[in-house]
Amino acid sequence: MDELALLVHERKGLFIPAHIDRAAFSVKSQLGFLPDGDWDAVEVMHRPCDLNGGRYFEITGSDAHYPENVGQRAFELDLPSEDFEGLKKFLVQ
Repeated sequence: MDELALLVHERKGLFIPAHIDRAAFSVKSQLGFLPDGDWDAVEVMHRPCDLNGGRYFEITGSDAHYPENVGQRAFELDLPSEDFEGLKKFLVQ
């Protein structure tokens, strides 16, 4: 994860580990804990996420695999601007 975060940040992206608290295919199911890292936020299934312990900003998303599931887990942010740079400024404070 550290190497991937470095590659993402070198390309000016945001590194947000996905669904860290799912029962399967997650950091929790593979490691049992969330390691410290250069994460910009974490995507969780349940807020607040015990695995995170408040260390990283938590977002939720649908992680939809089927069109009918898109938007079922929406969230809102009050961004300084409605673009990628606004999201970066919000998360990387």
